[in-house]
Amino acid sequence: MISQWINSMEATLEALVLLLVQVLYLGVLVVLCVGIVCVLCLPLIIAYCRYLDRKEAQAKQRQEAQP
Repeated sequence: MISQWINSMEATLEALVLLLVQVLYLGVLVVLCVGIVCVLCLPLIIAYCRYLDRKEAQAKQRQEAQP
């Protein structure tokens, strides 16, 4: 009776540990994928920010030129 209970508890703990390892593994994969996408998109984001800065500067120059 006690040995069956101990065996079931051991199996439950093993299953929980495996679940925890799988969740951590998937979390690491998600973080890596998001990081890679961010690194790949970074040049596009920088270029877009520079484009917006130029447009804003041009709008300010037009505004200052008008009386």
